[in-house]
Amino acid sequence: MEFTKGPWNYHAHPETIISGDGVTVVYELNTNEADGRLIAASPDLYEALKDAIDLIESYKTARHSRVLIDAKAAIKKAEGK
Repeated sequence: MEFTKGPWNYHAHPETIISGDGVTVVYELNTNEADGRLIAASPDLYEALKDAIDLIESYKTARHSRVLIDAKAAIKKAEGK
């Protein structure tokens, strides 16, 4: 699955999410500003979580931690798996 590359930016009027290279990701979002900003942060959060998973997996004792399990589940959800 290929996501629109970040960074994404939230614009309040009209409510849109636009990628750093000018692609409109969402138009007429119809949500509140806090949700719009969270959606706009999605590519950054996704990449940061993938990096965190790699780091956690490098520690043998943390490989079965609840945090790691939850992080992997969130990535699978984002990837539609």
